[in-house]
Amino acid sequence: MGFQNYGWVWHDNDFYQELWHQLAAGGVSQFYYFAPWIFGVTMREHELVSDMLSEMTALLGCADRSWITDTNIRWQDDFLLSGSTVGTGNLTQRVWRFTPLDPTSFAPVVSAKLSPREAGNVTIPVTMEMSGKQRACELSFVQAVLRFGRSSHYGWWITQPDAVPPVAVNCSSGGTALETTWPLPHGLGQ
Repeated sequence: MGFQNYGWVWHDNDFYQELWHQLAAGGVSQFYYFAPWIFGVTMREHELVSDMLSEMTALLGCADRSWITDTNIRWQDDFLLSGSTVGTGNLTQRVWRFTPLDPTSFAPVVSAKLSPREAGNVTIPVTMEMSGKQRACELSFVQAVLRFGRSSHYGWWITQPDAVPPVAVNCSSGGTALETTWPLPHGLGQ
């Protein structure tokens, strides 16, 4: 069914925050919080925006950031994934935002990790549309740290050094195996 058919799910949950996080990870560098008093915004809503901005600033920073360009429009997948390359020189890292359509089904496999803040290999099972068919796939992040933010319970930050291989995409269902990297080559998933 895809994200475009779920407009009703944006009310009374964390998909609002996920929109902000996906936009920031996808390269948006400024947000305008304009005239909230017109809509009767509460102090809690102001605090939520402040929490989101603080979280995005801590992970993405304010400068030296470039979007990891994804030219595919992927409305039928059961997740959104946006990323940016952040920093300069040896301190450059990739910062990803992963938002599943159903946050309760998020089941990453983390391996080669000794502590919560230590990097490991993260594999996330997903469903993607490939050549008009839904396929079971896996996204694999090497030397990654999976982080749960405080402003949203519906998505996860994934950070990894920029020097490691790109995110691997492996799809094996449907009779034909497919191995590629993210972002998918243009036209592959349409």
